[in-house]
Amino acid sequence: MPEEARKDLLRRWILEVWGGGNLSLIDQLVSPSYVYSAPGLGEFRGLSAVKELVSMFRTAFPDLTNTIEEQIAEAGVVVTRGTARGTHRAPLGGITATGRSVTIAWIMISRFEGDRICNDFEVYDALGLMQQLGAIPAAVT
Repeated sequence: MPEEARKDLLRRWILEVWGGGNLSLIDQLVSPSYVYSAPGLGEFRGLSAVKELVSMFRTAFPDLTNTIEEQIAEAGVVVTRGTARGTHRAPLGGITATGRSVTIAWIMISRFEGDRICNDFEVYDALGLMQQLGAIPAAVT
């Protein structure tokens, strides 16, 4: 699969599945052996686990959207940098709904198996998320 096609597929994954809640696309875009990992969240293996993960975030932030700022593709790996935005409307990780809007920067490194995503490693601003939700105090400058 050409690098530009991988970037296009990742855009659909990020914008339509994570940002749009289209869970039916998961079976088309993701390998059955898919693994998602992120510091603080742990590891999620397989299609049902990733569907639960996406559903958890889409439930907590039903208006979740993503903006892609940059993508770099090389040797079957795509690195994407973006921003997620949403309003906290349901519990997330023990934090009751706050009604607060959040803006979170993230970077995802994605690997492919044929024409499907087989692995995502994501780093996102978890501290900023917790501060925006009021779970921990914001830094004093």
